[in-house]
Amino acid sequence: MSLNSALKIRQDLESKLSCSTNDSEQLEHIVTFCQRHYYDVHKDAILFIKKGLQIAEQLQQEKENNILKTYQAFHLWHDQKIEPAKELASSILPYLLENKCYRELGLAVIVIALIEWSKGNLENAFNVVNRTLYDLHNKRNKNEAVARLNWALGTFYFDLGSLGRSMSCYQKCERLSPETDDLSLDLYTKIGYSSIYKKKGDFDKAIPILNEVLTKCKDFNMWMIESRALFELGSIYLTLHKLEEARYVLEKSCQIRKENKALPAVVSCLEMLATISMEKNSFNDARDQLKEAIQICEKNGLKGKLSSVMRINARFEESQNNFELALESFKKHMTLETELTMMERENRNQYLKLNFQAKKIQEDNYKQRTLNRELKSALNQARELSDLKSRFVSVTSHQFRTPLAIIQSNTDLVNMASEKSSDTIKPLLNKATKRIRKEIGNMVELMDDILILGRISEGNSLSLKKQSTDLVEFCEGIVAEFDEIHNNGLEIEFEVAGTQKEMPIDRKLIHHALVNLLSNALKYSIDTNPILRLEFDNTSVLLKVIDKGIGIPASDMPNLFQPFQRAGNVGAIKGTGLGLSISKEYVELHGGTMKVESKLNEGSTFTIALPV
Repeated sequence: MSLNSALKIRQDLESKLSCSTNDSEQLEHIVTFCQRHYYDVHKDAILFIKKGLQIAEQLQQEKENNILKTYQAFHLWHDQKIEPAKELASSILPYLLENKCYRELGLAVIVIALIEWSKGNLENAFNVVNRTLYDLHNKRNKNEAVARLNWALGTFYFDLGSLGRSMSCYQKCERLSPETDDLSLDLYTKIGYSSIYKKKGDFDKAIPILNEVLTKCKDFNMWMIESRALFELGSIYLTLHKLEEARYVLEKSCQIRKENKALPAVVSCLEMLATISMEKNSFNDARDQLKEAIQICEKNGLKGKLSSVMRINARFEESQNNFELALESFKKHMTLETELTMMERENRNQYLKLNFQAKKIQEDNYKQRTLNRELKSALNQARELSDLKSRFVSVTSHQFRTPLAIIQSNTDLVNMASEKSSDTIKPLLNKATKRIRKEIGNMVELMDDILILGRISEGNSLSLKKQSTDLVEFCEGIVAEFDEIHNNGLEIEFEVAGTQKEMPIDRKLIHHALVNLLSNALKYSIDTNPILRLEFDNTSVLLKVIDKGIGIPASDMPNLFQPFQRAGNVGAIKGTGLGLSISKEYVELHGGTMKVESKLNEGSTFTIALPV
């Protein structure tokens, strides 16, 4: 591993960034760096990714933003932040496919598949890879993604003991490698070959391949690949009983993995080093190595690794005549082994089930492709219609703003002229212009709602701008806004329950949602003040808007949150039927929910639940 090379890579990028004349240039350099060196300089790479994401957000560069999120997900996975990595990678898959970012698509799918595989969800792991391969069918410039996905399949088949299928996938990956510039993919494929040869006992083929990989790693800081190649080489030397050679390469592998906090891999190295130490009668070294391995496993919940370590530890304690400790270690090993065997049996059943499903899918493939062509044609027509509707709504809404602005300016002129009018005419003019301005405001608000709804219906999610917020103070501010208006002589009563805490929210969106609910509560109430109740607990924050108004008929409840839907008992009370639909969308963007409970002529309770 060459630290000088890593330093040079980082310095080259920093030099390019300092010489860049604008943010767009900097963003381009960072994206290129990530695509070429995401596996090289982990600690530096994540800092540059964060900087790139910041620039992409400022410039509203959605493509670059999602590309960089792919490499962010990769580093989260490496840091054992499994769920955030999976969630981030899953969220960007549709965008990467739609916008032909196939290089990143392949990497994101690998992250998801490896996470599923590590959890024992074999079927999910296979499905996400095969589904993406199907999505890439007949796509251009897909070969890098296809190569990466075949590498993943080769790894899965190897773990299942299907060496023939594993070799076939690696060979396909190798055939596509010349069309990619991903050196790590090429070297990992070679390590895959060496693992198959090692499994077959053909060490004369495995060792040269691993040495070739190590030679190529010398000029790059490819620590993951170098440590893996050293580990595979050490395991072969141990099998051949070349203990000194094995100890030397395994210690190098262990040191690299410790520096980069690859803890499960560190345990694998410590196991082999402890075995070598026992073979050489270096019992103190063996004790230290096993103790360190056990501590790592217990601290990080590595059950599979712990079972293996306990088996070796039992053998070690027996060699030291510590029979009680040996028995205790062996019992722990057997308990864990039973649990893991049941899991493996279940995985094997999933694998057999998957093979059956794969054959069935292959038989139905022709019918499926025909159906897909028909669906694609229908989808294109639907998209064209949706685009036409969206453009019409957008253009119409914008075109309305010009005459409204003219009406507004002329209203201002009428107001100015009314100042010079007689006392008889002046109040009439002021009353008329006030009504005009109010209706202009209503029209602008309606057009804004339609534009937002159109954007949501197209599947374009709104971006959140969260800020840490004192919710009590936030709600008090909204209540104060309504108190200034004095709606129908009613006031909003504000209540708080539970231990107060700050929450990160998009204040503008939650403000919109609450204002809409409170406006409705005032609008549909008769003589009882509505209540805004804020409830805190350990898992969520509830915002309840309670009124004793006209209520909602049971027949209208299922479609209440649909656009342009209004209850049948609203009578002449004004409204568009858009407010609840948009408010619910705003709440769900926060990962929250909105629900309603209501009885006719008794009132309604709308509840916003935001997760802590």
